[in-house]
Amino acid sequence: MRYHLRGPRGASGPRFRMSAPGHVIYIPPGLVSRERLPDLIRCIEQQVGSSVEVTTLYPRAPSWLFDNLNREFGFTVDVCASDWNAKCKKYWTKEQDGQQQDWSNEICWMNPPYGQGLGGWIRKAYSESFKGATVVCLVPVAPDQSWWHDYVIKGRGELRWIRLNTAAPFPRCIVIFRPLKKVEEG
Repeated sequence: MRYHLRGPRGASGPRFRMSAPGHVIYIPPGLVSRERLPDLIRCIEQQVGSSVEVTTLYPRAPSWLFDNLNREFGFTVDVCASDWNAKCKKYWTKEQDGQQQDWSNEICWMNPPYGQGLGGWIRKAYSESFKGATVVCLVPVAPDQSWWHDYVIKGRGELRWIRLNTAAPFPRCIVIFRPLKKVEEG
Protein backbone atom coordinates (compact mmCIF):
# COMPACT_ATOMS: atom_id res chain seq x y z
CA MET A 1 0.00 0.00 0.00
CA ARG A 2 1.30 3.45 -0.88
CA TYR A 3 0.62 6.62 1.08
CA HIS A 4 1.10 10.19 -0.05
CA LEU A 5 1.47 13.23 2.14
CA ARG A 6 -1.05 15.82 0.98
CA GLY A 7 -1.03 19.54 1.38
CA PRO A 8 -3.30 21.70 3.52
CA ARG A 9 -7.06 21.40 3.80
CA GLY A 10 -8.71 21.29 0.42
CA ALA A 11 -6.21 18.85 -1.09
CA SER A 12 -7.66 15.46 -1.91
CA GLY A 13 -6.72 12.31 -0.06
CA PRO A 14 -5.65 11.65 3.53
CA ARG A 15 -4.63 14.62 5.63
CA PHE A 16 -1.83 14.47 8.15
CA ARG A 17 -1.02 17.28 10.53
CA MET A 18 2.70 17.41 11.13
CA SER A 19 4.41 19.81 13.49
CA ALA A 20 7.85 19.40 11.89
CA PRO A 21 9.98 16.55 10.54
CA GLY A 22 11.18 14.47 13.46
CA HIS A 23 8.23 15.52 15.59
CA VAL A 24 4.59 14.41 15.79
CA ILE A 25 2.16 13.50 13.04
CA TYR A 26 -1.54 13.28 13.91
CA ILE A 27 -3.64 10.92 11.81
CA PRO A 28 -7.40 11.29 12.28
CA PRO A 29 -9.01 8.20 13.88
CA GLY A 30 -10.21 5.61 11.41
CA LEU A 31 -8.07 6.88 8.53
CA VAL A 32 -5.56 4.03 8.70
CA SER A 33 -6.05 0.55 10.19
CA ARG A 34 -3.82 -0.51 13.05
CA GLU A 35 -2.32 -3.24 10.89
CA ARG A 36 -1.31 -0.75 8.15
CA LEU A 37 0.18 1.82 10.51
CA PRO A 38 3.79 0.48 10.38
CA ASP A 39 3.73 0.76 6.56
CA LEU A 40 2.45 4.32 6.81
CA ILE A 41 5.14 5.29 9.32
CA ARG A 42 7.91 3.89 7.09
CA CYS A 43 6.47 5.71 4.07
CA ILE A 44 6.25 9.05 5.88
CA GLU A 45 9.77 8.67 7.27
CA GLN A 46 11.08 8.04 3.74
CA GLN A 47 9.25 11.08 2.37
CA VAL A 48 10.33 13.51 5.11
CA GLY A 49 13.79 12.00 5.61
CA SER A 50 13.39 11.87 9.36
CA SER A 51 11.87 9.70 12.08
CA VAL A 52 8.34 10.56 13.13
CA GLU A 53 6.00 9.83 16.00
CA VAL A 54 2.47 9.04 14.88
CA THR A 55 -0.62 9.44 17.04
CA THR A 56 -3.85 7.75 16.02
CA LEU A 57 -6.89 6.14 17.55
CA TYR A 58 -4.41 3.67 19.10
CA PRO A 59 -2.10 5.97 21.05
CA ARG A 60 1.00 4.34 22.38
CA ALA A 61 1.64 4.65 26.07
CA PRO A 62 4.48 7.04 26.81
CA SER A 63 7.60 5.04 27.68
CA TRP A 64 8.07 6.84 31.01
CA LEU A 65 4.55 5.88 32.08
CA PHE A 66 4.91 2.23 31.12
CA ASP A 67 8.40 2.00 32.65
CA ASN A 68 7.21 3.39 35.99
CA LEU A 69 4.22 1.04 36.10
CA ASN A 70 6.37 -1.90 35.01
CA ARG A 71 8.79 -1.23 37.89
CA GLU A 72 5.84 -1.30 40.28
CA PHE A 73 3.98 -4.31 38.86
CA GLY A 74 6.49 -6.35 36.78
CA PHE A 75 4.26 -7.06 33.76
CA THR A 76 4.32 -10.56 32.29
CA VAL A 77 2.12 -9.94 29.22
CA ASP A 78 0.82 -7.15 26.99
CA VAL A 79 -2.73 -8.30 26.23
CA CYS A 80 -3.54 -5.76 23.45
CA ALA A 81 -0.44 -5.48 21.33
CA SER A 82 0.86 -5.61 17.82
CA ASP A 83 4.36 -6.45 16.67
CA TRP A 84 5.24 -2.74 16.42
CA ASN A 85 3.92 -1.52 19.79
CA ALA A 86 4.31 -4.46 22.22
CA LYS A 87 5.58 -3.38 25.63
CA CYS A 88 6.34 -6.86 27.02
CA LYS A 89 8.29 -9.86 25.71
CA LYS A 90 5.09 -11.90 25.87
CA TYR A 91 2.19 -10.28 24.05
CA TRP A 92 -1.00 -11.08 22.15
CA THR A 93 -1.85 -9.52 18.81
CA LYS A 94 -5.24 -8.93 17.24
CA GLU A 95 -4.88 -12.25 15.43
CA GLN A 96 -4.22 -14.07 18.72
CA ASP A 97 -7.20 -12.23 20.26
CA GLY A 98 -6.22 -11.40 23.82
CA GLN A 99 -9.87 -11.52 24.86
CA GLN A 100 -9.87 -15.26 24.12
CA GLN A 101 -6.65 -15.95 26.06
CA ASP A 102 -6.40 -17.06 29.69
CA TRP A 103 -4.93 -14.25 31.79
CA SER A 104 -5.03 -16.11 35.13
CA ASN A 105 -2.04 -15.48 37.33
CA GLU A 106 -0.56 -13.03 34.80
CA ILE A 107 0.40 -9.44 35.50
CA CYS A 108 -1.13 -7.73 32.48
CA TRP A 109 -0.49 -4.45 30.72
CA MET A 110 -3.58 -3.37 28.76
CA ASN A 111 -3.69 -0.37 26.43
CA PRO A 112 -6.74 -1.45 24.41
CA PRO A 113 -7.96 -0.05 21.09
CA TYR A 114 -10.13 2.93 21.93
CA GLY A 115 -13.54 2.65 20.34
CA GLN A 116 -16.63 0.48 20.39
CA GLY A 117 -14.89 -2.68 21.63
CA LEU A 118 -13.36 -1.02 24.70
CA GLY A 119 -16.13 -2.20 27.02
CA GLY A 120 -15.35 -5.83 26.17
CA TRP A 121 -11.70 -5.34 27.11
CA ILE A 122 -12.61 -3.78 30.45
CA ARG A 123 -15.11 -6.59 31.16
CA LYS A 124 -12.36 -9.14 30.38
CA ALA A 125 -9.86 -7.36 32.67
CA TYR A 126 -12.42 -7.30 35.48
CA SER A 127 -13.37 -10.98 35.11
CA GLU A 128 -9.75 -12.16 34.84
CA SER A 129 -8.96 -10.46 38.16
CA PHE A 130 -11.20 -13.09 39.80
CA LYS A 131 -8.95 -15.78 38.27
CA GLY A 132 -5.80 -14.32 39.81
CA ALA A 133 -4.74 -11.76 37.19
CA THR A 134 -3.56 -8.25 37.97
CA VAL A 135 -4.55 -5.99 35.08
CA VAL A 136 -3.26 -2.45 34.67
CA CYS A 137 -5.25 -0.57 32.01
CA LEU A 138 -4.54 2.71 30.23
CA VAL A 139 -7.99 3.89 29.11
CA PRO A 140 -9.84 7.08 28.28
CA VAL A 141 -11.76 8.73 31.10
CA ALA A 142 -15.32 7.88 30.04
CA PRO A 143 -17.96 8.53 32.70
CA ASP A 144 -20.61 8.59 29.95
CA GLN A 145 -19.98 4.92 29.08
CA SER A 146 -21.68 1.96 30.77
CA TRP A 147 -18.39 0.02 31.10
CA TRP A 148 -17.00 2.89 33.18
CA HIS A 149 -19.81 2.57 35.74
CA ASP A 150 -20.18 -1.22 35.63
CA TYR A 151 -16.52 -2.15 35.98
CA VAL A 152 -14.42 0.86 36.98
CA ILE A 153 -16.74 2.44 39.54
CA LYS A 154 -18.99 -0.39 40.80
CA GLY A 155 -16.50 -3.13 39.96
CA ARG A 156 -13.87 -1.86 42.41
CA GLY A 157 -11.29 -0.80 39.84
CA GLU A 158 -8.51 1.27 41.40
CA LEU A 159 -8.23 4.62 39.62
CA ARG A 160 -5.05 6.61 39.15
CA TRP A 161 -5.34 9.98 37.49
CA ILE A 162 -2.51 10.90 35.15
CA ARG A 163 -1.65 13.91 33.07
CA LEU A 164 -0.34 13.04 29.64
CA ASN A 165 0.86 15.69 27.24
CA THR A 166 0.09 13.77 24.08
CA ALA A 167 -1.90 14.40 20.92
CA ALA A 168 -4.78 12.22 22.15
CA PRO A 169 -7.89 14.42 22.11
CA PHE A 170 -9.20 13.09 25.44
CA PRO A 171 -7.98 12.53 29.01
CA ARG A 172 -6.77 9.07 30.01
CA CYS A 173 -6.34 7.31 33.34
CA ILE A 174 -4.94 4.12 34.80
CA VAL A 175 -7.45 1.54 36.04
CA ILE A 176 -6.09 -1.39 38.07
CA PHE A 177 -7.92 -4.64 38.70
CA ARG A 178 -6.15 -6.68 41.36
CA PRO A 179 -6.75 -10.38 42.09
CA LEU A 180 -9.80 -10.85 44.24
CA LYS A 181 -11.96 -13.84 44.97
CA LYS A 182 -15.58 -13.47 43.96
CA VAL A 183 -17.87 -13.10 46.95
CA GLU A 184 -20.58 -15.75 46.83
CA GLU A 185 -24.04 -14.27 46.87
CA GLY A 186 -26.27 -16.04 49.31
